Amino acid sequence: MTGCLPLESIRQSTLECLYQQSCINILSSQSNISPPKALKKTLSSFPLNTTIGDIFDKSLFVEYWFNKSSFEDYFTACAPGSLTYSYEGRSRFLAILTVCISAFGGLVIAWDLITPAIVKIWSFIKWKKQNKHLPKSSDETTMEMVSLQPINEAVTAHVHRTIYTFNLFPPDNENDLEEQHVGIIATRLYILFLLLGILVLAFYTSLAVRTQTITITSPSLEQFEILESRYSTLVCLCSRFSMSYNRIMSV
Repeated sequence: MTGCLPLESIRQSTLECLYQQSCINILSSQSNISPPKALKKTLSSFPLNTTIGDIFDKSLFVEYWFNKSSFEDYFTACAPGSLTYSYEGRSRFLAILTVCISAFGGLVIAWDLITPAIVKIWSFIKWKKQNKHLPKSSDETTMEMVSLQPINEAVTAHVHRTIYTFNLFPPDNENDLEEQHVGIIATRLYILFLLLGILVLAFYTSLAVRTQTITITSPSLEQFEILESRYSTLVCLCSRFSMSYNRIMSV
């Protein structure tokens, strides 16, 4: 035993004497007690020449730690109220459909304003071209607009006639064939532009990558384990600030 202070001497000492029966007998004779049996060398995980200070610093004189912890008990004690995770991805079909329906009203108003102006410009250009040629009679114009190929079934003929003469912009004067013709063209352009707008919007929405955040209230342990393995952005906070260790582990 060496050291300036008793504590230093103890820390630099070893326990080799406790593993030798002759040494224990000498110590016992000094105190007039029956000598105990020497410790078995195989029961210790430390070398015999390990100092007391090293044993204390490394394991607090504990040979083996048997730790039995339960994450299920920890999750139950944690009792998270909700968990949140986020991911980057393209919009799903339902989201695309929702965006298209939301934008439908705006597209209708926009095309209501744009289509008549386009038709007027187109009619003016057509009128300028017709002035260079012989004008057609009103009967010829009517035949061009409503002429249908012979169809046997009356229902089919009515459907075709309705499609060909469908007009969302009827004129004030129903007898004005030129205005009716312009209204039919405006209707076709209106439907065409509306469909193109919806297709472009749906295509852009399907390609756009956006960050989506999902929150699940009162999650179960199974949900947590599945999401924790898939998303690194998972955030799950305990509803309690502290908990006792004996609820989740035993030593």
